[in-house]
Amino acid sequence: MNYSKKSIQKLGKRLRDGIEDSTDLEILKNYRNFFRAPLVELNADISAFVNNLNLNYVLAGRLKRIKSIIRKLRRPNSHNMDLSRMGDIAGTRIILGSITDQNYLIKKIQRNFEIEKIIDRRDGETNYRAVHVLIKNKQNIIIELQIRTILQQLWADESETY
Repeated sequence: MNYSKKSIQKLGKRLRDGIEDSTDLEILKNYRNFFRAPLVELNADISAFVNNLNLNYVLAGRLKRIKSIIRKLRRPNSHNMDLSRMGDIAGTRIILGSITDQNYLIKKIQRNFEIEKIIDRRDGETNYRAVHVLIKNKQNIIIELQIRTILQQLWADESETY
């Protein structure tokens, strides 16, 4: 990536303020694509790791859509959002059968990966339930890992349709 942290911060501010141009959108696409290889690598690592734990799971990764990145920057309650620190530009989700498996995997992930932050949204004020683990790779790139049970996933799918 040929962009400095400062230039990404400035890009995020222009996007948030709605004063971006077509060049800014191209830079954002390039910045987002920078996360592609680390995402694929983390998915492979997580898959191999969970296979060794003998858990049943589904794993899926994605790069956040450009429109979603801009929407997140522009949310009224996200006025301090900094594009260079946005932890979910690349993300992967693992879906497990039970809360017991979810708790077990969270503990194992904590012991075996470099964790930037854990956000446990299972006991929050909203109906959304999941645990988000921000994992830092060897190049200090942060990828979000969402850990959900199948019931949490079904609820999320249903609530997103409304």
